Amino acid sequence: MRSYHTDSKNMAVLLGFIAGTALLSLAIYSYSLSISEQISETAADDIRSNARVQARDLSLILTSGLDSIADNLQILSKSPSVLAQNDDASAVIDAAQSTTEELTDFYMWLDETGQIIWTTGDDKSEIGRDRSYREYFTVPQATGEPYFSDVIISSDSAPRIFVSYPVIADVDQNNGRDGAFRGVMVAGIRLDIVGTLLKQNPSDDFRRNFVTLLDNNGTILYARDTTLIGRGVHELGAVNMVELDPRIADAVLQAPDSFMADFTAPDGRKETVASEPVIINGKKVWTVYVTAPHQLTDDVRQLFDQQNTFITLMVAIFGALAFGIAFLILRWNKRLEASVQARTAELNRANKSLEETNRQLLSSNEQLKAHDMMQTEFINVASHEMKTPTQAILFHSDLLKRRPESNESVDAIARNAERLQKLTNNILDISRIESQSLKLNKEKFDLHDAITGVIDDYQRQMNAKYGDLPRVELLYEPVTVPVYADKNRIIQVISNLVSNAIEFTDEGTISVTAENSTDHVKVVVRDTGRGIDADMIPRLFTKFSTRSEKGMGLGLFICKSIVEAHGGRIWAENNKDGKGASFFFTIPALADA
Repeated sequence: MRSYHTDSKNMAVLLGFIAGTALLSLAIYSYSLSISEQISETAADDIRSNARVQARDLSLILTSGLDSIADNLQILSKSPSVLAQNDDASAVIDAAQSTTEELTDFYMWLDETGQIIWTTGDDKSEIGRDRSYREYFTVPQATGEPYFSDVIISSDSAPRIFVSYPVIADVDQNNGRDGAFRGVMVAGIRLDIVGTLLKQNPSDDFRRNFVTLLDNNGTILYARDTTLIGRGVHELGAVNMVELDPRIADAVLQAPDSFMADFTAPDGRKETVASEPVIINGKKVWTVYVTAPHQLTDDVRQLFDQQNTFITLMVAIFGALAFGIAFLILRWNKRLEASVQARTAELNRANKSLEETNRQLLSSNEQLKAHDMMQTEFINVASHEMKTPTQAILFHSDLLKRRPESNESVDAIARNAERLQKLTNNILDISRIESQSLKLNKEKFDLHDAITGVIDDYQRQMNAKYGDLPRVELLYEPVTVPVYADKNRIIQVISNLVSNAIEFTDEGTISVTAENSTDHVKVVVRDTGRGIDADMIPRLFTKFSTRSEKGMGLGLFICKSIVEAHGGRIWAENNKDGKGASFFFTIPALADA
C-alpha cells in the first residue's frame, strides 16, 4: 500500500508538470502569433511608406529636370537672336545646354524647313542635315504646341527622348513680324543619362527596391536590367516579377495620379508597388514605378527583441520544469541510465552522419542547379546565335539556285559560314575549358610573326569593306619577341582582342604592341573607340558577358582561359585620356618556359 501511494503521488506530480508545460507552450504560441501579426503589419506599413516616398522623390527629381529643360526651350524659342536667326543664337543655346547637362544630351535648333542650324553636340557635321521627317519637327510645325516624344532611336543608335518647342515670330504689323513658324528648338535626352540621374539617389531603399521608369505607352525608359530599356512591357511576355508584370504596369499607367497597392508575385513573394507621375505643363509624360519587396525593417526588430526576451524567459521556465521532471525520472529509472546514454551516443553519431550527408546533398543539389541554369542559358544563347547565320545561308542558297550568277549570295554564304564556324569553334573551346581538356601545343616562335599575320588579315578585310579609306587605322611597331607557347591559341587571343577593338571603334586607330621583360611578355591592344562601361569591367571576362548586340559573349572568356593556361593573366581598362580602352595580357617569357 505504501508503495502504491508513493507511485500515485509521483504520477500526480508528473502530470502536474506536464499540464503546466502544456499551458506555458500554449501561452508562448499565442504570444508569438500576436507578435508575428504586429511584425507583419508594421513591416508592411514601413515598406509602403518608404516606397511611396521614394517614388515621390524620384518623380520630383525628374520633374525638376524636365521643367528646367522646358523653361530653357521656351526661353530659347522666344529669344530675339533665335527669331532673327543671328549667329549669336548659338552661344545662347550652348549656355542653355550647360544649365541642364546632367540630363540633356544636346540642344538642337531647326529652321522652318527642318534643317539643323545649330547643335550643342560634339558632332558638328550634323549641322545642315534634314530632320523635317521627325515628329519632334512635324508636330510643333502642325500644332504650334510643344511636343514630348516617345523613345526614338537616333542616327547614332542611341535611344533618346526629344522635347521640342516651336519658334513662332511675334505678331507686329508695324515692324513686319507676322507670327509665322520659324522652326523648332529641340532638347535630346539619352535614356542612359536618365538612368544615371536616377541612380544618383544614395538611399538604401533605391538599392533594395526595383525602380522602373515608363512612358505613357508602357515603354521602359529605365530599369535595373539595362537590356530592357527601350522595350515595351507587353513585349516581354510572361515574367516572374511583379515589377515587370504587364497587368500591374497597366494599372500603374492608367492611374491618373499616385498609385499604391500590394501584389503577390508568381513565386509567392509579396511586394508593394507605388508610382508617381512626372507631369510637365500639366500633362503626365512619364511614370516612376517603384516595387518594394516586403522585408523586415529596423522598427520591427524591436518587436523581435521583445519576442526573444519572452521566449528566453519561457525557455528558462521550461528548463526548470525539465530539470524537475528529469530529476524524478532519474530517480525512477536509474537502472536505464546506461542504456539511455548508449542509445543517445548512437543517435548523436547517426545525427552527425545525417547532417554531413545532408550538407553534401545540399551542396551537390546547388551545384546541379547552377550547372543546369548555365547549361540552359548556354543552349538558349547558342541556338539563337546559330539561328541567324543558318537562316542566312539557307536564304542565299535558295537565292543562288534561282540566280547562279549572284556573287553577293556566294559572299553572304561564305561570310555566314565563317561566322557559324567561329561560333562552333567557340562552343568546342568552351566544352574543352569546362571539361578541363584544353591542351596546349607549345612551340618556340616569334610573336612578331603572329601579330603581323593578324594585322594583315584584318587590314585586308577592312580594305575590302571600306576601300582605300578604312574607318580605322591599324598600327603595329614590329619588334622581335621570341616566346614558347601554343602559336595558334596565342593568335586566337590577339585576333579576338583586335576584332573587339574594331567593333567598338567607329573611327580612329588601333595599336598593337608587344614588349619583353625578364620574366614575362606583355601584349597590349589599345583603341580610341567607345571604351568599356563601368558596370561591364568586373564581369568582362566571364561567360555570356558582352558589350555588343551580336555574339554570345564567349570570346573574352576563352581568351582568359587560354592565357591562364599558359600561366599568364589578362585584364582591361579604359584609357586615361577618356578615348577608348586597352586590353593587356601576359605570358611567361621564353627563359621561364
